[in-house]
Amino acid sequence: MGLLVAWRPRCWITAFSLIFSTGFWLDAHALSEQDFLGDMPVVLSAARLVQPKHEAPAAITVFDRAMIEASPALDITDLLRLVPGFQVGSWSGSEKSITSHGIADQLGRRMQVLVDGRSVYDPVFGGVLWQSLPLALEDVERIEVVRGPNAAAYGANAFQGAINIITRSPAASRGGRAQITAGAYGRRQADLAEDWASGVHRLQLRAGLHDDDGFIQRHDSIESTRFNARYQYQPTPRDELDFQIGLRDSTVDKGFPDDFEQPLRDTELRHTYQQLNWQRLLPDGSDLSLQLYHSYQSSEDAYDYGALPGTFLDFSFTNHRYDAELQWRVSPAPGTRLVLGGGWRMDQGEARYALDTDADTEVRQLRLFMHGEHRLSERWLLQAGAMAEDFEGLGSYLSPRVTLNHTFLPRQSLRLGVARGYRIPALYEQYANFGAYLIADGSEAVIVETSPDQVKPESITAYEIGLVGELKPWRTSYDIKLFRHVLDDLIDTVRVDPVGYPFSLWEFRNSGQMDLRGIELQLDMKPTPRTDLHLAWSVTDPDGDRLKSVRDGVVVNASLNERVPRHTFGALLRQRLSGGWSGSLGWFYVDPMIWGGEGDDQRAISRFDLKLGRSMRLLGSDVKLELLVQNLFNRGYYDFYLPKDTRTGNLFDRHIYGQVEVRH
Repeated sequence: MGLLVAWRPRCWITAFSLIFSTGFWLDAHALSEQDFLGDMPVVLSAARLVQPKHEAPAAITVFDRAMIEASPALDITDLLRLVPGFQVGSWSGSEKSITSHGIADQLGRRMQVLVDGRSVYDPVFGGVLWQSLPLALEDVERIEVVRGPNAAAYGANAFQGAINIITRSPAASRGGRAQITAGAYGRRQADLAEDWASGVHRLQLRAGLHDDDGFIQRHDSIESTRFNARYQYQPTPRDELDFQIGLRDSTVDKGFPDDFEQPLRDTELRHTYQQLNWQRLLPDGSDLSLQLYHSYQSSEDAYDYGALPGTFLDFSFTNHRYDAELQWRVSPAPGTRLVLGGGWRMDQGEARYALDTDADTEVRQLRLFMHGEHRLSERWLLQAGAMAEDFEGLGSYLSPRVTLNHTFLPRQSLRLGVARGYRIPALYEQYANFGAYLIADGSEAVIVETSPDQVKPESITAYEIGLVGELKPWRTSYDIKLFRHVLDDLIDTVRVDPVGYPFSLWEFRNSGQMDLRGIELQLDMKPTPRTDLHLAWSVTDPDGDRLKSVRDGVVVNASLNERVPRHTFGALLRQRLSGGWSGSLGWFYVDPMIWGGEGDDQRAISRFDLKLGRSMRLLGSDVKLELLVQNLFNRGYYDFYLPKDTRTGNLFDRHIYGQVEVRH
């Protein structure tokens, strides 16, 4: 396997020879095209065009509703453990970090996340506050995960990938639903849903309560309430309006006992959004769409800084995002399709003590995008796209992508692609001026974190070879990707000890680079009509380093390789039984890695999750009873945080939950 990861040409030739010889063997044994008939999954997220998966310009993992219901996941982050190359770190019981091939801290800033086309990326500190999203797993219809840079379609911050979460439309469901989940460590969750439809009007309401005590050794419980509403109106057969609003309020406990720098405390989180989508089908078959949204996030987190008596720290912030985007999809000639569009965005962030200003910090963005596909012949498809973005104060950037797809057998395709993308630094990375302040008069006592005047965007150049297909006689689909991702100008904190200064400074700098080479494999199999198997595996060979510190003028460098796990693996086996019974078993493995930022060394994790359920008809309603067991064999492990001094770690042992769902 080391030879594969090291990109030895002989191994690549051998691997592709085996793959292609298999394809020609099938062809030689006279499998007719009828053997391959069936609906190939279609995807939207890679290019903003509806495409068969084997013709997409990037590797994609798709979770449909059936797979979501089959998995033993309690939330979206659990489900993402089944994506090749993805790691999920729990830096508290409710706060998660999602990354692809490591090199992440507690915020996981290198992944774009969209909910119904609306970005939920935090513009102040970066990353996604998963615990604050007004979203329940039961309301998700489909998730498409683009594995690799997708800045050509969704712009900066779709750096190592994009997660597109599509919620259930009011047109797809009727009636009401109630679900209750309870179990380990005080988890108590209730979700209510109701859908109505009358002629051209459709209405959807959602509400939920969620309490969880978090890790057994931590002060990290969460209490939250959620509300969502969605209204769809179709005034003509060619027009549709879709309006959504949502709110989630949460109280999250943080800190460690007897820790002067991170004392026990409560924080308040709020996330709200309003979104309007209009779509029109034009007479020539093209379509025009307009999306407008506003999102708001806030956090209240201030406390006495015991490490320096008489001072306090304040991580509180608020942010607003205003976004407008117009898109046109058209087919100007046979075999050619285009998507064209542009947008405007304004991010406003206020974090008085993190950015050292009482005023809002604003960044405006203008963007233009295009993706085109042209069918050179029946077997060859050429695709090219780009996103041009202009960021106030940071300059203009172009993120292009070119791919060539060759369909060598029905529903089996070879993809060659190259792409470039950027990650724009969050406001905190650009303007951080964070310090401890005197309680008496509010004056600054000592800077503990600062940023130089200019931090450049990170960049990535990706070279990929993909093999995607469906073997219908064996009820199997496969997705193999060989990749090389070159990451430059990686932003990280660097410790600086100036001569004669009594305190250490931490500066955000473009301090690292990484060369990632490896292979990803995804298999979806249906051995029997009642059995489904999903496998996700990746092997990565990292080569990277960073500037760690500058002490008394002496530069100290450090390797980044330990932040990348060599192997990750995920599997999900589902079996449907008679009498409404079903069961699923998940297995997740991650090699040792080091989480950046506040994270620690993490040993190899091997974990099994189990789900057993029964569906029945009872008193005129559809009832589902389920038992979920996470870490089935109780092989306890520490996730993200290790015990250290007075600090307790994130010990994950066996968790057992019961779930009841009633539909009418």
